[in-house]
Amino acid sequence: MGKPQPPTEGKTRLSYSKLSTFMSCRRKYYWIYDQNLSSLGRADYLQVGIAVHDLRERWVKGELTIEDITGLKQVVQDLYPENDPQTTSKVALESATLFNGYVQDFSEDQYKLVSPEMTLEWDSGEFILYTRLDGLAIDQANNYYLDELKTTAKMDSYYLQGLRKGLQAGIRYWIAEEVLDFETKGTLYEIIVKTKIPQYQRMPVMKDRWTVDYTKETVYGLWESIKRCGRDKSKFYPSMNCSQYRECEYETLCRQDTPIKRANFFKEYYPTTKTEKEGTIGETK
Repeated sequence: MGKPQPPTEGKTRLSYSKLSTFMSCRRKYYWIYDQNLSSLGRADYLQVGIAVHDLRERWVKGELTIEDITGLKQVVQDLYPENDPQTTSKVALESATLFNGYVQDFSEDQYKLVSPEMTLEWDSGEFILYTRLDGLAIDQANNYYLDELKTTAKMDSYYLQGLRKGLQAGIRYWIAEEVLDFETKGTLYEIIVKTKIPQYQRMPVMKDRWTVDYTKETVYGLWESIKRCGRDKSKFYPSMNCSQYRECEYETLCRQDTPIKRANFFKEYYPTTKTEKEGTIGETK
């Protein structure tokens, strides 16, 4: 299913999350990917999205039935032991409601899911570019699509444009072209809109060649900037838009980095671990 790739030991691993963080705020990139720090608390909406993805992956693999989601509260508590009981119940209830509606709405008349969640990675020679997919899907003509489950609070034209031509989509298409031995026509987005009455939409988006070409130029440019910064903290300057749109949990460290702040508000976080690579296509065993 995957093309053979050269050894990847000792090379920097880059993902959409990592690159987009560097683009938006170099200092935040420094805290997360150099200092390996993560905020102790994660917003409720992030926890819900992660829980829904976890349920959906188990369901695709045949490891979960609708009846099983009654025990989701314990799953959420295991994932986020720092949660208070009220937050855990809230996250579990919302996740179960969204997932139940997703399964009830699901139809395989036109598209069929043929693979669970996986990681694709490609060795550029200098760095490892990787992405996580929620799976693969095929249509009635046996055309392959990358499958992506999205949970969002609202869906407008700006959001849809990002799905069609964003850096995240470009990275996925690029890696898929390098490591898969079959062509993918585009992405099948399965979107859960978290409104009062949740909405479920299944939307195929065709691959845009321009997006892939522009993504390659962007990623190589960002890589050169990351190399120039090295591990020099002074080169990881804060964003000029700090706190303009939303509060950043790392702003307190930007103001004053102390051992007490790190111990009380952050924990060690390693986003590129060995377990993340399980199920990787293109990885040399």
